[in-house]
Amino acid sequence: MPAPEPTDLSQLPIRRLASTELAAIQDLAYGRDWYYPDRTWQLLFGIGELHGVFDGHGRLLSVGALSRFGARLAAIGMVMTDPGHEGRGLSRRVMSRLIERAGDAQVTLYATTAGRPLYEKLGFTATGSSTMFTGRPVAVTPSGRSRPAVPADLPRLLELDARAMGVDRSPLLIRLFDYADRLRVIEEDGRLLAYGGAWRGSDKVVIGPLIAHRDQDALDLLDDIAASVRGTVRLEAHSERPHLAEWATAHKLGEQATITPMALRDQALPGERELWHVPFSVAVN
Repeated sequence: MPAPEPTDLSQLPIRRLASTELAAIQDLAYGRDWYYPDRTWQLLFGIGELHGVFDGHGRLLSVGALSRFGARLAAIGMVMTDPGHEGRGLSRRVMSRLIERAGDAQVTLYATTAGRPLYEKLGFTATGSSTMFTGRPVAVTPSGRSRPAVPADLPRLLELDARAMGVDRSPLLIRLFDYADRLRVIEEDGRLLAYGGAWRGSDKVVIGPLIAHRDQDALDLLDDIAASVRGTVRLEAHSERPHLAEWATAHKLGEQATITPMALRDQALPGERELWHVPFSVAVN
């Protein structure tokens, strides 16, 4: 007969997961109606680390992902707990471990309404709001200004991204060429002005990341990416980027949810943030 589960879940082990434990993560995710393809989790293993709490029988009860970009910036995402074990401190333990692993880096995340109270208790503060738009884009006309990115673009793409984010995200962007279904750039007189991508989630094409010098460059990339999609898209529109919400509304995307971008430390995010328009994903930023 199996041993009973301890009443005090703080005694359960928390540890870093290996990529070979993907099945345990998906079992937990499916139990929460989270449907992410295996390659999304594999990407998170490739660029960061996942930590979780297991019960005495080896079942994963809570998990979260940390993506670190050098010593200055990190992102937390995919924090989830088995529905039967919510409210018992597991998510707090996972979050505390991820914050510890981030060291002195500025830590960012996107909070749902349910998760925000915990994150505020841990010291995170809101840096705005973000609306998730979804739907089939209507009446999108390609701008004709962008072209598909090629591997030879990578050095300039990395340079532009580092300028926007203030950190080197090469582990993520190198993988983007294989991960993204669409990756496009805008250049002018040999200068890379913008890049943007889109990748397939479980049932939608997620638009992001999108880095651009000007709002119009971002909108032209959106047009060129969305015009090639035959199906539903998802777009995160930060409150400080009203042109994105205007684009989504004009092309008949609907508001699915509002989430809150948050940061741990009371300090400005690194980089020239006016160049940042759309995150890669809410898990990675």
